[in-house]
Amino acid sequence: MEAGPSCFEKQMICSRNHLAVNVVRGSSSATIVPGQTVLVGTLSFTSGRFEFIFEDGFCDEKSQTVMAAFETAPGGPLPP
Repeated sequence: MEAGPSCFEKQMICSRNHLAVNVVRGSSSATIVPGQTVLVGTLSFTSGRFEFIFEDGFCDEKSQTVMAAFETAPGGPLPP
């Protein structure tokens, strides 16, 4: 779920609004900004890119989203 802007990047062409994301896993939650990896409960979540691109007539894209998550083992890594 979008948590709102974390940074605005003004450029001559294709200005970008970088967005934070809310992550909820069970009773744990976190607000994550792009470039951050956080452990939310037993879920490792990375927000690589989450941005809205302002159309100025020269941009071919509207937004970019790159996120990944994986479930970690309760109590630590799995044995080999």
